[in-house]
Order: sequence, then structure tokens, then C-alpha cells
Amino acid sequence: MNVRADIAELLRAGLSDRAIAKQLHTDSKGVAVARRTLGIPRVRSGIRPSDSPEELFLSRTRRVKGGHMKWLGGLNGCGLPAFRHGGRLFTAYRVAFRIHNGREPIGRTGPGCGRPLCVAPAHIDDQPARTAAKALYAQIFGGAE
Repeated sequence: MNVRADIAELLRAGLSDRAIAKQLHTDSKGVAVARRTLGIPRVRSGIRPSDSPEELFLSRTRRVKGGHMKWLGGLNGCGLPAFRHGGRLFTAYRVAFRIHNGREPIGRTGPGCGRPLCVAPAHIDDQPARTAAKALYAQIFGGAE
């Protein structure tokens, strides 16, 4: 069977039968036959796996006013923004901290900006950052809180 060049090109690019049929205004069953003829495996439906937790984190966020970042993903049992990658559970706060600081966080992480569920990497603090902020506050205001 001869396979149309445009269908073969899109199959090799990794598109699904349905996506190719929609783009080329053809029947998806014909695209499936072309896929089998060329020996190209079916495309799995759903979200494609990310290369890294950082990439997946960024795909589940949206920037909002004030430099904040809204979490679009799910929450874990404790109500923290979290996701799975490679069979492991990650909190968005820890990944955001790692993106901004280039190291693993120490202790509990969370938004230092005061905005609940903000995951902007520059806004996430770990224990040493909170301790330093408290010491600075005490230095400026004489220990009064």
C-alpha cells in the first residue's frame, strides 16, 4: 500500500491518528492503516511524560499579578501542591526552591510572600531562609515582632 507523504511525515513526527485526520481532513481509520503499514507504533493518549520534575512543574503553573505563580496541578493529602514524576511524589514548593536556588531545600518549604499556594520559585523559602529573615527582622526592629 502506498502511504501519502503528508500522513507519513506526521506519523513520524509522533502525532496521533485522530490529530492527523483532523489536520489533513481525512479518515482516522485510513491513518491507522498507514501507521500499521509503516510499522509505527500507536501514540499513547494523555499527557506526555516530562523529562524532569522541573519541566513538569513549569507545565502546571501560570504566572499571575505581582510576580506570583499559580499552581494548576493537584494537592497532596496535606493540601500542598504536589505531583508525581517517575513514580515519585514531589511537592511543587521543593521543586520551585531547587529551580531558584540550585540546591535541595533544608527543612520545610513554602511561600515566603504570604500568598497561599504561590509556587513562584523566587518566593519559596526553606528553614535557613526563614531563620535569616527572622534574624534580620530582629536586627532592624530590635527583636520586637
